[in-house]
Amino acid sequence: MKKNDMVLLASAILFSGLFYKQSEGINYLLFTLIVSTIILILNPEKINDRKWWYYCVCCNLSGTAVFIINSELSIFACVISIIILSSKSVNRENSILTCLLFGAYSLISSFVHWIIELANKKHEADKQKRQNSWKMIGSIVISFLVVIVFFYLYRLSNPLFNDFTEFINFDWFSFGWLCFTFFGFLIMYGLLRSKQINMISEADLVSKTDIINNSSEEPGNYQNIALVPFILFFMLNVMLLFLNGLDIINIYVTKKLPQGITLSDFVHQAVRGTVFSIVIAVSLIAWFFRGDLNFNRYGQRIRFLVYLWIIQSLIVVINTMIRNYWYIQEYQLTYLRIGVFVFLILCVSGLILTYFKISKRRSAWSLAMKNVDIWFALLILASLINWDRII
Repeated sequence: MKKNDMVLLASAILFSGLFYKQSEGINYLLFTLIVSTIILILNPEKINDRKWWYYCVCCNLSGTAVFIINSELSIFACVISIIILSSKSVNRENSILTCLLFGAYSLISSFVHWIIELANKKHEADKQKRQNSWKMIGSIVISFLVVIVFFYLYRLSNPLFNDFTEFINFDWFSFGWLCFTFFGFLIMYGLLRSKQINMISEADLVSKTDIINNSSEEPGNYQNIALVPFILFFMLNVMLLFLNGLDIINIYVTKKLPQGITLSDFVHQAVRGTVFSIVIAVSLIAWFFRGDLNFNRYGQRIRFLVYLWIIQSLIVVINTMIRNYWYIQEYQLTYLRIGVFVFLILCVSGLILTYFKISKRRSAWSLAMKNVDIWFALLILASLINWDRII
């Protein structure tokens, strides 16, 4: 049997030992360490791969969070980071979202790929060797089962032998344990032999490339193309100027709620409006700056309006954070109010990344995937905080 097969079988047994009828705790941390170590053993070139080490550290930090905090968030972060780490070991250049998809695909299809691997033998000699190896393992397993049967028969037949061997307990060995170990084998197979879908991988890599100037359009048509985004972002900036002016007076000068508005409405309406308006506007920016506007003089004017909109939108987000802080001071901290801060932080990162998307002429897909990178990092950091104790 090959070294990789032995490692896979050993990891399956370790998986069952860590998780079979066990609660969450240090087993998650040990599992992340085991997976990281095995990936390094099977892929020694990853030692010099800084990008892989980043995801390895994130994975083990989430395992540490499960051990120390043991929250649902930390468990979720740990599972996600393990899947991403296993996929990143094979698909280094693909985005996190694509790697998460490939990792989930590898786990779900692990049984099918395992059967295919057993069926597809390249050389008859290798096939014969592997058959002999599996026969040897099968013989050992059957012999072990027969020994257990005779052990219990001898204990039943002789009370002295029963008393002498009372410290030996095979209760852990059961059909449920066997099924769980086989399940662990499929999990480890999916993690250690991650697959990819070539068409999706290529599309992901192509979509991440920067925008290039390949326009064949007549220069006279640029003015008509740029008219809509110019008017749109000019009007958005005018509206934000009045909105921020009123907010600054209300929050920093009078420090009072608008008449007839409750503190709850004052916060929730601001959050909903802020998040949705930013999502819509960023989507429009990605659409308008998908091609020609990145390279002509009309696009330069619109780019200035977009930068101004980003600055004003950041002011809106900061003001919304202050509103939520007022709400917490009045009604104390809850998960929902923590979630509001998380959404607003993601809005800030999205706005900053939008600036780089315009200035560096990045693709819309690259912008989206950079946001996913931020979400992943924030998930790992959030899993390390004991929110129950803080609340």
